[in-house]
Amino acid sequence: MPDNPFKLNNPLRRHFIRQLMYGSTGICLSSLAISKSRSITTAVEPNTHYDYIVIGSGAGGAPVAVNLAKAGYSVLLLEAGAMEAKNLNYQIPAFHLLASEDPTMNWNFYVKHYSDPKLHGRRFVKSQQGMLYPRASTVGGCTAHHAMLTLYPANKDWDNIAQLTGDKSWQSYPMRQYFDRVKQWLPIEQASPAVLLKDQVLSKLITAASLTSNTTGRAFDIEANLNNPAMALRSRFSLNPNDWDNVSAQAEGLFMIPQSTYHHQRRGTREYVLETMQQHPTKLVLQTEALVQKILFKPSKTGQLQATGVQFSIGKHQYQADPLAATSSTTPNKPQVAFARREVIVAAGAFNSPQLLQLSGIGPKALLKQHRIPVLANRPGVGENLQDRIEVAVVSRYQQPFNILKNCTFGAPNDPCMQEYQQQQPFKTYGTNGILAGIKKRHTAGGKEPELFIFGGPSRFEGYEPGFAGKAIADPRYFTWAILKGHTRNRSGYVRIRSQNPTQPPEINFRYFNDGHDGDYDLTAVREGIEFVRTINQRAEQLSWLDTNHGNEIVPGPDIDTKTEMDAFIKKEAWGHHASCSNKMGHLSDPKAVVDNQFKVIGTENVRIVDASIFPTIPGLFIVLPIYMIAEKASDDILREAYLHDQKTS
Repeated sequence: MPDNPFKLNNPLRRHFIRQLMYGSTGICLSSLAISKSRSITTAVEPNTHYDYIVIGSGAGGAPVAVNLAKAGYSVLLLEAGAMEAKNLNYQIPAFHLLASEDPTMNWNFYVKHYSDPKLHGRRFVKSQQGMLYPRASTVGGCTAHHAMLTLYPANKDWDNIAQLTGDKSWQSYPMRQYFDRVKQWLPIEQASPAVLLKDQVLSKLITAASLTSNTTGRAFDIEANLNNPAMALRSRFSLNPNDWDNVSAQAEGLFMIPQSTYHHQRRGTREYVLETMQQHPTKLVLQTEALVQKILFKPSKTGQLQATGVQFSIGKHQYQADPLAATSSTTPNKPQVAFARREVIVAAGAFNSPQLLQLSGIGPKALLKQHRIPVLANRPGVGENLQDRIEVAVVSRYQQPFNILKNCTFGAPNDPCMQEYQQQQPFKTYGTNGILAGIKKRHTAGGKEPELFIFGGPSRFEGYEPGFAGKAIADPRYFTWAILKGHTRNRSGYVRIRSQNPTQPPEINFRYFNDGHDGDYDLTAVREGIEFVRTINQRAEQLSWLDTNHGNEIVPGPDIDTKTEMDAFIKKEAWGHHASCSNKMGHLSDPKAVVDNQFKVIGTENVRIVDASIFPTIPGLFIVLPIYMIAEKASDDILREAYLHDQKTS
């Protein structure tokens, strides 16, 4: 147990002083170092005791594990996947689609969008009875394959939680401190607009987007320089969507997208974990290829369930969503147990966290009885309320390749773009995620908060389906505008176990649009987004720069033009990749609430959930930064309770 926190050298005291002193003074550059001297996997001895056990090394679990270890507690961090330490798909920002389909570090879930299979579109995989939904299974979780977009959520996302729980610490102003804390260890960069000068057609498209989305006068100097792309692109791309003033003003408009990179390399929780292991080798233990089967409980003195540890097995490719599971010859070790003196923190994500609770006997009573799992706590909300974004694409094919991608082979031998990347050339093609500019936009039926996010890049991406990464980069003549509808109103999705088998993925159904709820609001917004993107493309064709490389829309295509046709297209073609809200936070009086305002699973002791599943409604436009922020907040809650407990028992 750590010493009295008021002693000068106490790690818990240093933790709180660091938070008070550092504020937003920048990132800790040492956290970017990757340990080369220490193995990423430490063998866990059976029946070992730790202060805390954290399940999942992604955006939620890793910061919690790191903060607890830095505060002087022993932490076991369990990750079901492995890690390829020199994987270029992970490292290079432009390879993020390849990372999402990399079999060495991903799980392929197949989900339903509707209760009626006939409503699914052409990407429905009959053999799997679902739509492909890639998740990462590696150190870093989904921070290892996402597109690195790091956008601050809306203030109302936090204020709504504060109102729901009655906890003022969730209000938007106090929550801002956690963004400042994230920036201490996570670098956030914005691509330079000058990279657009490598490609006249690309710069024309972005200029057209600026003209079409202009609401603040930022594009006036573009209009004066339509024949000069260099001058046009000096059009005040200074809007930072993460600035407090812009967030508070609910600003809409065009901006260069913030991304979690450092010197043109991906950064996420992986580097943070490895750096902490190097600094605190006796405090943070990382066990990879560890599939947790269930949380262990015993009755407490108060009559509630008390988490005591976890049961897990170690082995390669154990989970059936792993694309290599069917061909793996590795037999998992026998189940073993690790014990937590203080708490178990579940951070396995919106699919696997509710699955783990249900396998452990916490969930809807009828579901658990159906699969002959002893009901330890009847929590009807476990696995319910599943939510996601709604996204569709407008794809155009151009007559000639985009210059920015000309000759790029995405890692094949003698790739000139790889040589440029390795030679530290300025404005390197592979140094960004390829999504250079984005537009926040309100829609006519919405409120003051922009709920549409429109972003584009030179690729062909129509949604997730087997082979999507290769298709996206195969031909450099395509450009995709993605339309993302945030703050969706769908609350009827669910995650439900299929059996007692912890290796079997659960049944997942998002129940899009009118499947169990009124989906016209979201549908109307997405349709407006398609119309807006078409206006951008038309304006780009009208600009007077001299070139003959014109684009033709192939998705949805010119034949889909009426309201009825566009709505049908959206319902068939929509996808998402921000699964959340399946263990929602709520007031203790809410029978569907799973966790309270301090992340504790209601009806239990010593177990919390810290991941995307705890949001009552899906926050922001991109979910990773809100998860980082709640991880920092949860760390404070956990450490505060540890200190108070130790004061009582000392």
